[in-house]
Amino acid sequence: MQGCPRGRYEPVTGLALHRCAAMTVRPLIYGYLRVWSDTSEEDAACTERELTDYAEREGFTVAEIFIERPYLPVPAFNGLIQAIGHTQIKDIVIPDLSHFCPFHGLGETMKAIIEHIAGARVWTIRP
Repeated sequence: MQGCPRGRYEPVTGLALHRCAAMTVRPLIYGYLRVWSDTSEEDAACTERELTDYAEREGFTVAEIFIERPYLPVPAFNGLIQAIGHTQIKDIVIPDLSHFCPFHGLGETMKAIIEHIAGARVWTIRP
């Protein structure tokens, strides 16, 4: 089996197959961030890396990062909500609640709606 260290195989009872004892399956998580009109591409890329690093530290693998950009006609948030509704991925990581909505207090409201309606769990990197 490719990707398994030599000598780390365990037989699966009753089958002629083997699995690697060192392999683990990590749950998937979506990322979401809003890029403001004054955000540089370097800063946006840094924030993407922060999301990925945080997710990996928490034991997840990032499935996709939805990026809201002011010049795109279709909101990435819509794509995120559709993805949650059509997959079994129910975790989302965001930099902070202002990425859901820049208006004070509404980010917390959007988080509550997403968690209640979609059954998702929202992880924030920063308070």
